[in-house]
Amino acid sequence: MAQQEPQPKKVKLVDFSAASAFYGSRKGYVFKTGDQGLGYYLDNVDKAKERVLEGLEGPGLFARAPCVDVEAPETVKAPVPAPAEEPPKKKKRFDPFADLPPPKKKAAPAPKQPTPEPEEKAPVKVFTSGLFKLEQVHCLHIVRKHKDARNPTSWRHPGRRIDRTRQDATDELEKMRTKLLAAPTHRRRSLFQELAKKFSECGSAKKGGDLGMFRRGKMSAAFELAAFNLDVHELSKTVASSSGVHLIYRVA
Repeated sequence: MAQQEPQPKKVKLVDFSAASAFYGSRKGYVFKTGDQGLGYYLDNVDKAKERVLEGLEGPGLFARAPCVDVEAPETVKAPVPAPAEEPPKKKKRFDPFADLPPPKKKAAPAPKQPTPEPEEKAPVKVFTSGLFKLEQVHCLHIVRKHKDARNPTSWRHPGRRIDRTRQDATDELEKMRTKLLAAPTHRRRSLFQELAKKFSECGSAKKGGDLGMFRRGKMSAAFELAAFNLDVHELSKTVASSSGVHLIYRVA
């Protein structure tokens, strides 16, 4: 009985393009020999052919069942799901005060303290020199008359009218007052009497300006107010009256 020649196993060239989405854009093929399968990429087809041919049986197989390069169909791309639409973002409202620091919290108001009752104050004394307590005073004075005085004449020059102004008379007495204040206290009365004898334009100048003791209502109002408001051994400021400008020194 003649021995049958073994039938060669068929070699199938299977397209691997269905899996190209997984392997990228490269085209691939699978060569199968029986139940064995080998997978190769297109750039390794020559190596695949050698591996397949080595597993075949029988001579002349290559002529009957050659491995031929077959162009794979175009790769079918898997559908890419559309990206999910993001919900529209809410537009932020412009706040011009966003960069400002937060307002400070107001401190709690302090508890109210009971208001103390006002203390009774002692009555204010209007006149502290005893103006209304004195009945009479003893003073010296120097008077300088001026052209606007009630009687602009001097006992020193009878019949001659005085032509000095009130300001000139005041300036002369201010110089005398400065000199008196610079003198020692115990010398002030005697110096005042000397100046009165030399410059006063009243008849009392012969006695050093001594007016003696006098009560209220005896002198002009401005002169009386200044005299009764002086302390003992106190020198007044310049005092203007209808008779002229005066300096007053109280001795008692």
